[in-house]
Amino acid sequence: MSLFNLEDVQQTHMPHKQSYNHWMGNLSEEHFNVIIAAIHELMDATPIGKQVITSSWIPGSDWTDTPYDPIYQACHQDWDAARFFFGQLVWRSVQLHPEKWYFIRQQRDDDRPIGMTYFQSNS
Repeated sequence: MSLFNLEDVQQTHMPHKQSYNHWMGNLSEEHFNVIIAAIHELMDATPIGKQVITSSWIPGSDWTDTPYDPIYQACHQDWDAARFFFGQLVWRSVQLHPEKWYFIRQQRDDDRPIGMTYFQSNS
């Protein structure tokens, strides 16, 4: 399946593709595969009917010795760039997942973004 918006339209593009391609140039294929596998593991670990992940809640604030540390290194230890690139890698991992997922961007009460939220529909 893949990634769909709330109107049930498949999302085959990569947002901010130029920056994604730039940072991907600094990430090895091996690290990319490990990152995608780690995100898929989180997606698959959620119980049926509760498959919801929010990109900004996944990695935590210390990526040392995690599958996500190569992202920080690929972004030349620029924390803001690494967090942005991480969000793009979550988007890509959802696109690559074999099951159908949806996304929505949620806002806090003060209108600051929470991050992209991905979920599976029971219908």
